Amino acid sequence: MAFGHHATIIPQRGHVVAGAMWEITIDDLIALDTYEGFPTYYRRRRWRQDTEHFFFYEMNGISGSPSNFYIDSIVEGYVNCGIDLRYLRDGVENWCLEELDNSAIITT
Repeated sequence: MAFGHHATIIPQRGHVVAGAMWEITIDDLIALDTYEGFPTYYRRRRWRQDTEHFFFYEMNGISGSPSNFYIDSIVEGYVNCGIDLRYLRDGVENWCLEELDNSAIITT
């Protein structure tokens, strides 16, 4: 998981991204594409993990920082779906460390 203004997934072998899966209709897909800003803001990626086939949205370029309101909405989704918040916490911590590493304030 990575962050710009919004969350995205960066597939990496051996890494875990927590999430929930739904079966959706074509009408649902059209609505999700509109909501996620597909194909301009996010692109849709097909994926297979073990025996499961699914798709997810991946951000087209990462910039900016997520708002507290946005992070709170992700927390709410994790709680509603029964997903361990440690996955989100790890993603946010990694993003914060990367931001510090990229900061002009810190010099080595």
